[in-house]
Amino acid sequence: MMDYGSGVVVGDATVAWADGKWSVSGINGRLGASPFSGDVSLSPAMVLDGRLQTGPLRLADLLAGAFLDWSGPAAALETGFATALPFGITGQLWITPSSLSVHPHFTASSAEVGIEAKPGEVHVTMLGKDGGGHDAQIDITSAGTDQSRKLTGKLKLPVDLAQQLALVSGGPVASGEGEVEVRFDSEGRSPGAALAASRGEGRFALDGFRLLGLTPSAFTAALALAKDSAGITAAFEALRGGEGIDFGAVSGDIALAGGEMRFSPVQHSDGDADVTVKAMADLALGEIDIDAAIALKARPNLADMSVAYAGPPMGLVRSEDNSEIATALGVTIMQQGINELERLQQEQARLAKEEDQQRAEDEARLAAYYAQRDELLLRKRELKVHAEMQVMEADRLRRQIEAERAQNAEINKAEMRQRLRELRTWKKLAALSEARPATATETLNATPDQSAPKPQQTTQSSRGSARVKPVILAKPPGAPVVISPPPNFSPSQ
Repeated sequence: MMDYGSGVVVGDATVAWADGKWSVSGINGRLGASPFSGDVSLSPAMVLDGRLQTGPLRLADLLAGAFLDWSGPAAALETGFATALPFGITGQLWITPSSLSVHPHFTASSAEVGIEAKPGEVHVTMLGKDGGGHDAQIDITSAGTDQSRKLTGKLKLPVDLAQQLALVSGGPVASGEGEVEVRFDSEGRSPGAALAASRGEGRFALDGFRLLGLTPSAFTAALALAKDSAGITAAFEALRGGEGIDFGAVSGDIALAGGEMRFSPVQHSDGDADVTVKAMADLALGEIDIDAAIALKARPNLADMSVAYAGPPMGLVRSEDNSEIATALGVTIMQQGINELERLQQEQARLAKEEDQQRAEDEARLAAYYAQRDELLLRKRELKVHAEMQVMEADRLRRQIEAERAQNAEINKAEMRQRLRELRTWKKLAALSEARPATATETLNATPDQSAPKPQQTTQSSRGSARVKPVILAKPPGAPVVISPPPNFSPSQ
């Protein structure tokens, strides 16, 4: 823990009187465990002039020592203002601490604090820088002749929201860096009364401002998948996570009235939501109230919701007012469920109708199949009967052919005998024609001797080699010549 100096004062110094004032030089001491050193001088008129280098200090302790009454209990917001420095000291004192805690979450480096006292007026100036090199400056003047003091001043302080705002659980609220500049005046008998009556104006500017714990895009994506209340709850959980809303660089005015410092609203708009952030600080209570109004666009005509942060800067409590939008979404989901149920009923009726139609078509196809099958069986039986009849007809023809074959063979034999007789006759005629030429009349009148013995049958080879010579018959004048048998006649014909 940082030791800001308390306890016993121990020190060494060289004290000398010169030029009408006491000079204390080479101071080297400690207040508790906090060291200090420097040089001071004090005139008999209680005019102080000095410079001190110290260890870590708190600005609140220096302000209390400069403006508040040193008598009574420890300094607090209810402690009355002092009319002057202790013992009526005037002059100036410059203090250079090793570090200066401006407030619990901002410690200035390279800081200097100047305290200047005049009759009826005390002025405190603080100059320093933050870790990023940004200037910090505070000027406060307390004036008056009694304990009701008039205060005027200005302050310019760097801001780092990631370090100076947090939930009571320790989680971050926002991020972004910038500065706040305010001019103010007030009047009161104590710091608490002066803060409550303070008024003024100023400006703020932030770079990379991001409101954490609110991600409308994640809400939109999760709500698209929601089918019931659990889906809506999951969508709101997604809204509280993610990377937050990026406002970018923002700036605006500050209005200070009645101890309340109000910041101009900052806005952000995209395809998922319209967001407006308002902030107010109660200086007397040391608390901040941040309100984020969110118009989500995940569904048409959704009610607005709000997210609020309230409490000390490092102990903010988050609250949400989403009952209206949650109810609307629940009704929408329920209506969607009803619509889906009606659609399913209509779909079921359509499917039942199609099923009946399909059943009728299937029955018709089945009947047609059975009819076709019966027709094929009938045709098959007809083909079988036809084949059997063909077999029977072929067998009948075969038997008929076999029966006719024997008959034809007998006919062929009789025909052969007839041809053989004719052949023998022709041979005889040929032999006679060679022996004596006969006239046509004789030849025509000659009749075969039926009582003559039949010529001996020759073998097939002799018949094949025998040739019947042609006989020229007598013809009347002018008649054509007839050759019988023809020259190309063959006995086998």
